[in-house]
Amino acid sequence: MKRLTEKQVREIVDALLSTPSRTEAARRLGVARSTLYEWLKDPRVRGLIDAHYEHLREELLAGLLARTERYMEILDELLENGCEHTRLRLLLGILQQLARLPEKKTEYEDGVIGDLE
Repeated sequence: MKRLTEKQVREIVDALLSTPSRTEAARRLGVARSTLYEWLKDPRVRGLIDAHYEHLREELLAGLLARTERYMEILDELLENGCEHTRLRLLLGILQQLARLPEKKTEYEDGVIGDLE
């Protein structure tokens, strides 16, 4: 296989990331799927794709953690200042969620459960 230029690598990665399937990416690039699969073996192509998905994963995780922290603040405020009915409903919801936890708990879950006891 002929070595891909940096421009070709960027075009391949762009096609792979902006189309719903590898078949569509190959069509967009004007090549057979088998050629695209050969290009995917190029460490530069694979590296850029992996870096893109790692960046997305980190962004999603950061967003999830930020929302979780905010939800915990709201929950704490409601548990502290809410009416009795609201506090009881929240506690019931927490207990129901805890009942769904897998047998093996992480250190974080153990800390949360310990705080509730």
